[in-house]
Amino acid sequence: MLVDGCYVLKGKSISKVPASASEALASNLMGFVQKRKCKKFFTYCDEYKRDDPSTWKGFDLARTTMREIFKYFDLSDDTIDFVRSHHGVVLER
Repeated sequence: MLVDGCYVLKGKSISKVPASASEALASNLMGFVQKRKCKKFFTYCDEYKRDDPSTWKGFDLARTTMREIFKYFDLSDDTIDFVRSHHGVVLER
């Protein structure tokens, strides 16, 4: 059985982990400020092109850790946790 997306239990409800900028803005997993930061992070990920350094926002991705990128986008620990869990699932596919 294939599940479309990744879900987390927060409080007493199950919520879909956002996987795009538009889903980040609609998510009930974050407050307003964190939604905008997460949207910017997902937009960066979507626009990143390995062969085009102008899309890297000044990061040398061969030397930069994800921790540094998360810090640059000022993502909270909770946001980082569900972003990591989602991308871990995606990498398993």
